[in-house]
Amino acid sequence: MRSVVTLAVALAINVAAVAVLEWNVNQAQLPPQGEVTITQLDVAPVPPLAQADADGVMRTAHSL
Repeated sequence: MRSVVTLAVALAINVAAVAVLEWNVNQAQLPPQGEVTITQLDVAPVPPLAQADADGVMRTAHSL
């Protein structure tokens, strides 16, 4: 009888420990709470990134 009670207590402790670990893992995977601010940037004219020369050499807008 004593071994059955010991086994039952050990099982209860292990189940409780696994439940606490599972809860900790679930809490760690939640997204952080807080406000999210979405802003839109002003649209500015974008210079051409590259222009091809007749000889095939690529030049950036800064090197022209």
